[in-house]
Parts: sequence; structure tokens; C-alpha cells
Amino acid sequence: MSVEVLLQAAWYRDTPRITALSADDVHISYRRRWLGLDSGIRDGVIVGVGNLCPQGYAEELLTRSRFDIATVRLGVSGLGTCGCEVVGRIAGYDLVSRPTYIREVMHLQRDVTYTRNTRHNIARLRRRAARMGVAYFWQSEQLEVSGGEIARLSRMNMPTPIAPCRLLNRLRFSKGQPFPFLVTMRSDDKRLIALGGGFIENEMALMTFQANDAEFSHLGPSLLLRAFLIERLRERGLAYLCFVGSCSGMLLHACERVPIVEMLLVRRSLVGKGKLLACAAAQPGSRIGRLSDTRCASGL
Repeated sequence: MSVEVLLQAAWYRDTPRITALSADDVHISYRRRWLGLDSGIRDGVIVGVGNLCPQGYAEELLTRSRFDIATVRLGVSGLGTCGCEVVGRIAGYDLVSRPTYIREVMHLQRDVTYTRNTRHNIARLRRRAARMGVAYFWQSEQLEVSGGEIARLSRMNMPTPIAPCRLLNRLRFSKGQPFPFLVTMRSDDKRLIALGGGFIENEMALMTFQANDAEFSHLGPSLLLRAFLIERLRERGLAYLCFVGSCSGMLLHACERVPIVEMLLVRRSLVGKGKLLACAAAQPGSRIGRLSDTRCASGL
């Protein structure tokens, strides 16, 4: 087993927790674990209508939990004065926030604006998959995948292997929601090629995980599975599809550019600062790494 796979297995994000900050705002948070132990690091997303500035949301979070480091994306409307970078201190924590944009949400009831190249690739890959007997499946009640299939797909995932517990946690989380869904691609001998899923909230489907077998990279399983999912959601009359985390590849241009605010909270202690330095050094391009650079530049 490679060092990369060992690290992925040791470091993972726990099953997400959903809490209400108010009647309108919902906080979805993940607890990072190292070798099964709580690392004191949280990742989260806040969605809602929102009338608070980043400091207001930070105060709300700190009344509910304590941690050494937390990153939060504020995906809300009505942020008011949050159109600029904010650096400061609050209740024993350093606070850094900055506005940015993401492309994660796709309008389903408009014509999905695939580029000509994307349309060509979907059609070409579908013909190739059909010749090989590939089949697509949709599940919305019994979300069942065997543990062996999860383990193998995690090992074979592209572009890099992932820890099986990450897939299992996402699957369990989706199954625990009122309206979950699961989509799969299978070869003619029933081998699992790609797996993706999430849940439906009002008019929006949220895709929370996906894994693809690298041995079938010539079929473009990520693109084909998502194209199948989009068609099924449109048939059901849903208005939006949100790729939780990010959307990359050919479908990125079909997603709308949405303004958000990224926020970092770091406990003002040797432990908090030490963990921040370690995370930023290990993943300089991550959200923690980017916001850590802003924090250092400000002199905090």
C-alpha cells in the first residue's frame, strides 16, 4: 500500500452534522479525524438567507462548539458588508474571511449549457459504453452497495485512491436524509465502475460524493455518471443540482458563478497555531492554506 493511501486512510472527515443557527441558516460541519481521533479541526458550510457579517456567524458558531481550527464557506444571500476581506480577533480566536466565487450549482430546468466539445464527448463516450454493455442505475429508497465494492472502488478511484471510510461516511449521511439518491454505472459483468449520490432538498439535489474506477478511465465514468444523473433529475422536475465541494472537468462551464465568503477561525493558542502551520504546509493550495497566507500577511 502506498504512503498516499496510508495517509488517506489515517486522515479523514467524519460524518457531517447539520445544525440550525437560526430559523433561516443551517450549518453543515465535518469533523476531521486522525487515526480515528478527533483532530480539533472542523470544515463546514453555512447555507441560508443570512443577514449577519462573518463576525456574526463566527460568534454563532462559537456559542455552539469549540475547536482549534475551523474553515467555513458562507453560501448565503444578504451578506451586506461582507464584500471585503475581514481580519480580526474574536473570543480567543483569530478570524480571517474573504469574498470569492465558486462554480458548483447547475440550473436543470434551463437548457444545460454544455459546450460543443462536452456534448461531443458525452455522445462519443456513451456509444463506447453501450458497445461494452455498460448500464446505469438510479436508487432513491434502498441505497445498497456492498462493503467489498466500496473498498475496491476506493482503492481504484481516480485521480487518486481514497479511504473507504470516506465513501462509507458519505453514503451513510445521504441515507440518513429524508430524500436520498444513489446513481451507479456497472459493466456487463455487474462490476461497479462509478458510484455517486447525495440527497434532495426542496427543488435542489445535492451530490455529496462520487468515486470512479481508474481501469475504466477510457469511458469517462465521471462525466457519464453525472450526465445520467442530470437527465434523471430533470425528469423529476428538480430545478438545481449542487456539486458539494466542487465541480470540475467539462461540466464546470455549465455551473453558475456564485459569490461566497470563505472564513477561517484559529484558536489563539500554541496548539491551534501549530495545527494551522502543519495543515498549511501539507496542503498549501487548500482553503486552510490560502486563508493562512492571508492571516500571516495581516500580522496576526
